Amino acid sequence: MSESFVSVIFSAVNFVLFFGALILILKKPVSSFLFKRKETYINDSNNSQKFREDSQKMVENINNKFKNIDQDGAALLLNAEKEGASIGEFVLAESQKLSSSIINEGKQRIHAERALAWRVLKDNFITQLIRSAKDDISSSTTKEQRALYINESKKMSAVSKGSSR
Repeated sequence: MSESFVSVIFSAVNFVLFFGALILILKKPVSSFLFKRKETYINDSNNSQKFREDSQKMVENINNKFKNIDQDGAALLLNAEKEGASIGEFVLAESQKLSSSIINEGKQRIHAERALAWRVLKDNFITQLIRSAKDDISSSTTKEQRALYINESKKMSAVSKGSSR
């Protein structure tokens, strides 16, 4: 045997021993890493399946909502129309009540203003009549007759004041 053959065998035995020792040392960490990696893939697969099922349920819910949206919209529109009509009737009734109360209040004010205007007109007429009569009396009587009239009215006024006490 030659020296080169022995060195090849020795190298081969060294190689086998090195890999045997490497396998003994690294078997547990590598198998643990591969086991964890396998579990991660399984969990990811399960999670993705769950997410897929959830997303399919969401799609079905959305599709159902879109199917019912026309019916729901029509029902909402009908309810809104009914509520609008009832509100309109209420507003109309309230506005009629308010307008009738405004009309009644206006009639009362007109009546009160008419009565006030009538009193003012009557008072002005009486005042004008008294002035006219005074002017007529003043122009048709003499100074002595007026003085006599004034004295007589003072006496009557004093008598009426004394009798009222």
